[in-house]
Amino acid sequence: MLFDLNIKNFGKLEDAKIRIGRFTVFAGPNNTGKSYVSKLLYSLFNAMNANLAAEWLNEMATPILRKLRMIERILANSSNIFPSLLDIQQMQGYVQQMRSCIRHMKEIVTIPADDYDSYEEVFVTIQSHYPRIIEKSEELKKTCDIFEQKSDEILQLCEELDLDNIIGRIKRLRLKEEIDKLHESISNTEYRDFVTSDLEYRARQNLIRNFQTPDLSLLHNKQDKNIVIDITDIGEFEITKGGEIRFSVNITGLQLLRAYSKVIYLESPLYWKLRDALESLRLNPDLFRSSREEELTGVPSYFYKLASALKRKPTNGAAFPSLLEKLTREDVLNGKIGISEDGELVFQENDQVLPLPLVAMGVANLGILALLIECRIIDEETFIFIDEPEAHLHPAWQVVMAETLFALSQQGVNVVIATHSVDILKWLEVHVKEKPEDKTLIALNYFTSQGVESHGEDFEAKMAAIKKSLIRPFADLRLKGLTL
Repeated sequence: MLFDLNIKNFGKLEDAKIRIGRFTVFAGPNNTGKSYVSKLLYSLFNAMNANLAAEWLNEMATPILRKLRMIERILANSSNIFPSLLDIQQMQGYVQQMRSCIRHMKEIVTIPADDYDSYEEVFVTIQSHYPRIIEKSEELKKTCDIFEQKSDEILQLCEELDLDNIIGRIKRLRLKEEIDKLHESISNTEYRDFVTSDLEYRARQNLIRNFQTPDLSLLHNKQDKNIVIDITDIGEFEITKGGEIRFSVNITGLQLLRAYSKVIYLESPLYWKLRDALESLRLNPDLFRSSREEELTGVPSYFYKLASALKRKPTNGAAFPSLLEKLTREDVLNGKIGISEDGELVFQENDQVLPLPLVAMGVANLGILALLIECRIIDEETFIFIDEPEAHLHPAWQVVMAETLFALSQQGVNVVIATHSVDILKWLEVHVKEKPEDKTLIALNYFTSQGVESHGEDFEAKMAAIKKSLIRPFADLRLKGLTL
């Protein structure tokens, strides 16, 4: 996947043009916006990678299904109380019919991608079946109306006979309001809008939870201007001064992102060493903060999503067994991070098994990458963002990290790294000299305190400028040392 990204008024960047390729590098000093752009792209790409129509429908339908289950329990417990007054079977039939309508709508929008040659076929199929979704929505509403009418009749009779008001308990659930809202949303939505119906919500939640700020206006470079993100062939996003997200996306571009098996973000190994404590923080947030606003805990949601993915055991072997073998061999990790029977992350070295908190940070960094490969979370169709892949790594292991990430990109993985490692950049420079044909895979972006320098498409010029910036402190100290 190759495209251009134009960003205005975001974080440190007032107006920047960024290139994204199979192996993308954001390089430069600290505090220049590299991580900001990585988190921004991840937040948007992860939102667009989802089956938005299915997730939106599931979110709308979940409270309805919950209330239908409660109604079923009420009816079942009341079947022996008023057998002559209340036709339980008829009422239960209406409930089953409403559940069936929702199930059919879900089946239409959750078409398995494996059944088709391309995601374009998936979208075309959903489009052709959209009238059926509307039809089922209307059937759901009509059945609910009949159920409500029948409930009203029985409610009146119960009041006249001064009987236990079980229908009152059902009506207090306000089922009709939820179903009317779902029906109205589907009836008033065009097909293309239905496909992207949940995008604004998903993008907003990702930005809030990954940047850990409830106020998106804090991401603006200048408070009097909107943030604009224009992604070539995919779409444009705008974050207003008030925090509203507006967007227009290209369905074809959306299909390109949907073609990735997953979009993930990998950051500090410290999160993984503290995984159990952070999981407790997520499950018991009130123990650590006073406000429930946006459920902010200080830990970005991309960590929790990746941690959840690691809890599911893979059904197939590693997508890249040779890379896994390279990382775990004796002269590198000499072991591997695994998952114990209790679900804990441990490091296995020969016959010794250590809890991850007792393992060196560098081992945790390289070992987590190996674990993601072994568990097939990283496969041929993954889009992965990595912030500072060099963190806590000895220069020799930084080279191993660079070799591994580039090898992943050669085998289909889209890799984006934000780095200020001279060792990683030097490895990349030498590799391009050895194999000039691989330069086409690389999108090198130079971040400075003034913005993103273009240097055209000249890889060598960009690399020289980046290295000069990063090694300047060492060069200055070396010259100073010569004069002492």
